[in-house]
Amino acid sequence: MEPSVVDPQHPSSDLLNSLLLKYAEDLRVLMERQRTLESRTENLDRMAHYDLLTGLPNRQLFMERLTGMMKPSRRPEDAFTLMFIDLDGFKQINDSEGHHIGDCVLQTVARRLTASIRESDTVARLGGDEFVVIARALSGDENIAAFCAKAIGALSEPITDTGKSLLVGSSFGCAEYPRHGEDEVTLLAHADAAMYCAKAAGGNTFCVYSRAM
Repeated sequence: MEPSVVDPQHPSSDLLNSLLLKYAEDLRVLMERQRTLESRTENLDRMAHYDLLTGLPNRQLFMERLTGMMKPSRRPEDAFTLMFIDLDGFKQINDSEGHHIGDCVLQTVARRLTASIRESDTVARLGGDEFVVIARALSGDENIAAFCAKAIGALSEPITDTGKSLLVGSSFGCAEYPRHGEDEVTLLAHADAAMYCAKAAGGNTFCVYSRAM
């Protein structure tokens, strides 16, 4: 019996099926590698821009957003308010209850802050018990006061997620763009000064920047 000879110009159906299966498998592997690469890239990007404990934007992403909001045109709708937030009583909880409980408190604070702001706003964690809010199109002392009162009230509620009833307060320091600063450095410094003013007033309150600070 003579051996079969495969004509390269007219391959058999078995050979075609084999080649198609190999191609499909190679394509599947390549697509899987692409998905893995994209997932790793997304994870790296998230790690670079978001706080691992709370899931909030971190300092880097906050600064990028703040810089992006500095508008040269200075239209009324471009105004916004920057708020520095420091928790009152958090250090005592962290020291007495342990870091695990402290982490739970920070996660609860992050959720409450997120729930108390608008969708267009940004809340970020700078580190430790320091948070910051960029409140878009928020200007005027009365409007800032109403915004802060709502957020402070939400944060003042007892935290029971840990199995205990824990209380933390919050001190808000507010600086409005461009009224209190026309660049990032000035606005940050004025919001920080206002926050220390709120601390000095006993905490669990807010201060809006003024030259007297």
